[in-house]
Amino acid sequence: MSKQHPKDHTSRTTRVTGIGGVFFKAEDPGKLMSLYTNHLGIKPESEGSSAKMLQWREKDDAKRVGYTVSGQFFFMTRSILTRVPHRS
Repeated sequence: MSKQHPKDHTSRTTRVTGIGGVFFKAEDPGKLMSLYTNHLGIKPESEGSSAKMLQWREKDDAKRVGYTVSGQFFFMTRSILTRVPHRS
């Protein structure tokens, strides 16, 4: 398999270079972040936050750094990505 730069659009194949984010809905996002901190050593970006930037490096080029966001949100949060039925 030949190596292809991810922005090379001359061929019909492309590849994923990373995951931008992983997001969870939780009844208590702060409690879930505490669990991550206490049991997995994953600390939030700032005090009271339930988000974390996870740094990683390219397999073939360790000088290239990428980030994936991990975040927890209140389970009733509405967003364009999820369709929570509106209840009157």
